[in-house]
Amino acid sequence: MTDKYPPFTKEKMGDFPVNVDFKHEASVSRLSALMTIIPVKMILLIPHFVVMVILEIGTAVSLFLGLFGTLFTGKYPSVFAKVIITFYNYQFRLSTYMLCMTDKYPPISWN
Repeated sequence: MTDKYPPFTKEKMGDFPVNVDFKHEASVSRLSALMTIIPVKMILLIPHFVVMVILEIGTAVSLFLGLFGTLFTGKYPSVFAKVIITFYNYQFRLSTYMLCMTDKYPPISWN
């Protein structure tokens, strides 16, 4: 997070701490577009939804334990912060596929 006002340009700014790059797909898969019309995508995402429920429970537990860790040590434990960051990273990756922003099927990975 930063207090700097963002530049309104597509060029990379060296002094601004955040740069966003977008890849434009040259060709789109027609099979993927058909899977969007027919709700096959949701069926393919069932294993991801199961993993999301497990991660959400782990995130809730780490938020609760992190509260006590912060209360006693004065700073938030980095292990719990990594669990929360992993959850949101995975959730955003899944959401971009589900909302048809990308055709790439999201892997179940923690990086």
